[in-house]
Amino acid sequence: MRDVSIIPLSSKEEIIVGTDNSGGIGTKEEDVVKVDDRITAYYSTRVAVMEVLAVNAAPFSVIIHNFSGDPVWEAYKQGAETALKEAELEEVTITGSTESNFSLKQSALGITVLGKRPVVENETAHEYGVSYAVIGAPLTGNQVLEKREMAAPLSLFTKCCRHSAILDLIPVGSKGILEELRELTGDASLTVKNVECPLDILVSGGPSTCFLVKFRKEEEGKVREFAGGYYHSLLVRE
Repeated sequence: MRDVSIIPLSSKEEIIVGTDNSGGIGTKEEDVVKVDDRITAYYSTRVAVMEVLAVNAAPFSVIIHNFSGDPVWEAYKQGAETALKEAELEEVTITGSTESNFSLKQSALGITVLGKRPVVENETAHEYGVSYAVIGAPLTGNQVLEKREMAAPLSLFTKCCRHSAILDLIPVGSKGILEELRELTGDASLTVKNVECPLDILVSGGPSTCFLVKFRKEEEGKVREFAGGYYHSLLVRE
């Protein structure tokens, strides 16, 4: 099941809810990963936006759950705005709430993204003659900053959502490439023995620094060219 919630709005339209949390990452003294608060909010917003876009929904609102205090609100907002700009999303409102009564020793943030799409039925279907690939690389913690050139740009994800060669795609989260591949293929029995990939398919994908794409085998050349150096082959054996 995709990492979104689906809420019926009418017989023709539904609300899609994507969310991401970040704890111990920021500018507080006891944070595990020390990084500008704008970057923290950027990556959390990135994850939630990707989840919503991946199911063909149009984001219309970002909600910031700020547990780090009033001083960082503007930084969190700026980080969210940067992610929305990179994803080429306009007219998306930003709202939220701040815990100002109590001060926590570590940074804590939650991001919720709301989107809309037409009602979709029978989303999962086994297909033949398709191939898969990983775009970007799984990174987490300090790796996200130290190896940021390996992370798939959010702008590339947005373009993949619109590209005619891409049949489906899914962001890679903390459960890793293999778990998301099971979702994308509809085969829950897949193991490491069934998959050939130059990347570690079991490690966390952190703030979705990579994503999986599904395409027709004859379109592989187009996808490789489109993704450039971020492309990594993903062979699934029966």
